[in-house]
Amino acid sequence: MRHIRGTALGSTFPLVAAVLSAVLIAVTAAFSGGQPDPSSDRVPRVTSITQITRDGLSKTSLLSDDAYLYVTEWPGAHHVIAKLPLTGSERSVISSPFSSVQALDLSGDGKKLLVAPVEVGSSDAAFWTVPVGNGIPERIGDITGRDATWSPDGKYLAFCKGSVLYFANANGWPLLHFPGDGEHSNNDYSSLGIARWSAVG
Repeated sequence: MRHIRGTALGSTFPLVAAVLSAVLIAVTAAFSGGQPDPSSDRVPRVTSITQITRDGLSKTSLLSDDAYLYVTEWPGAHHVIAKLPLTGSERSVISSPFSSVQALDLSGDGKKLLVAPVEVGSSDAAFWTVPVGNGIPERIGDITGRDATWSPDGKYLAFCKGSVLYFANANGWPLLHFPGDGEHSNNDYSSLGIARWSAVG
């Protein structure tokens, strides 16, 4: 591991265990396709299916709390984030300053989304927070990348850039990255799956 911008080990030590968990998840997904062992008794099984939408729009990046489903849709040449009550009430669109935007994560308190503008021809983008209700969108530092996700406690951010996995604090200040030399940030995504934190961080 290499520390960026002179960050002291003592200030990042609580992050190390979480980093290793996230790296393990990313590497496991890359080499196993993210598929659980079908012979395991712990494999999740579908017990029922309820259709929520019937609009025929393409959808990706599904996020949910106990009341709403947040999903990225593209009704035309642009992406929007739709908010869908799980009770089946009317769909609404999350307001953002971007003509095309993708949802990446939902905060633990369910009050804001982690999003990235969608730009044609670019795999990396800036990261922003957008309130699910009223409020002002805010950019997260100066970092750019893809597939960002918050840690369960909301204190850290993991994201990919090329084939490198990065970690930053919630304000976008870089802390660590893997591989440690940071020189393999090309567009070869085959060696790294989408980073996700373990449930316990």
